[in-house]
Amino acid sequence: MAQLNWTYYSLTGQRYSLDMYHGDDSGHLIFFVNNNIIMIEFSQKESKSFNFYIENQLIELNIKKEDSAYDYEITPQSPQEVEDGEKIFTKHFWIPLILLIIALNLLVIFII
Repeated sequence: MAQLNWTYYSLTGQRYSLDMYHGDDSGHLIFFVNNNIIMIEFSQKESKSFNFYIENQLIELNIKKEDSAYDYEITPQSPQEVEDGEKIFTKHFWIPLILLIIALNLLVIFII
């Protein structure tokens, strides 16, 4: 029975506890992040790779079967770059905001 744990520090410095249980006979795999189950795989007796996210960073869990033993490896992937096309405040945000401010100013001026 393989029970392993790792400590992972995210890019923001937050500490995460990664725990895993992999049954010898059954092959059942349970993976926890901070004591929350994020993955269950039944009868996992072959080599396989799993992916999951922690704070928008992709983490890869590799299970390699070597004879009758297993080798486990966790690898954080490099973060994805945000594309220039994904802007939050575009002209579709600013133009209506400016028109709203002008309208409110004119309303206040004519009321007073």
